[in-house]
Amino acid sequence: MRNRRCCQLDSSDTVAGRSWSRVARRAVSWVVPSVVLAAMPKCPLCLAAYVALFTGFGISIAAAKFAWWFVAIGCVAVLVYLGTTTVRGFFKFE
Repeated sequence: MRNRRCCQLDSSDTVAGRSWSRVARRAVSWVVPSVVLAAMPKCPLCLAAYVALFTGFGISIAAAKFAWWFVAIGCVAVLVYLGTTTVRGFFKFE
């Protein structure tokens, strides 16, 4: 029998008190929107060309402009959310 509580973890299961899966998930949650935002074409015409190149379907410039803003705002919103949760975690507001 082990003489430890159920909420304690072995030191081999954690990295600075966190599980490997949690650390990996947290890293991916920062990397994915950052890479999408950095790799996103900067003009709607280029976005329309990329969509046509990768999918075989052409989209209008108006649709590409809307999609560009949608993706850009979505990535920024995710990064702001991650930043606020990180800051809130440092200060432990309750």
